Amino acid sequence: MDSLGGTAFDAPAGDGDLAKPEHSPEQAPDQSCRRGNGSRSADIIAESGLSNPLGSWWRRAFHGGLAAMFVSLGVAGAVLPGLPATPFLLLASFFLSRWSPRLNERLHRCLFIGQILQDWEQQRGVRRSAKVQAVGMIVLCVGATIAFSSLSGAMLGVIAAAAGVGVLVVLRLPSARG
Repeated sequence: MDSLGGTAFDAPAGDGDLAKPEHSPEQAPDQSCRRGNGSRSADIIAESGLSNPLGSWWRRAFHGGLAAMFVSLGVAGAVLPGLPATPFLLLASFFLSRWSPRLNERLHRCLFIGQILQDWEQQRGVRRSAKVQAVGMIVLCVGATIAFSSLSGAMLGVIAAAAGVGVLVVLRLPSARG
């Protein structure tokens, strides 16, 4: 009995469509004891503090898929002009740390990527030498595209504008010491 004279199984006031069960709380089977929209087993897991293994599996698979996608985009960004590598690699490191800390450590030990990731995680910035290299590569690649391509003037303007945005993003990143 609760303070209002009913039992824990009484329908809430105003909810005429919920029926009172025909059994006592001691005899209640798991499937009839529902709280909200979840099942009793989900409630037991939540109350015990244990994680849901299925949710954990899905979360890990999701993080692994995103990590693979961002590593791929980061590698493509290292080769293709106009596609930045650093933000994708930072996102890849974030998701790898949740999916496989061992692979995240390997990414941090990588010759070309590791120092940028370590600077970002430790100092929340990018070294000036990395910024100079990034801006230099943008200018070189976009300049070569503009000089040697047969694209229309409008398309070249779009490429130059996108490169300008990329340079501004790189220059606005916080600087790391070192």
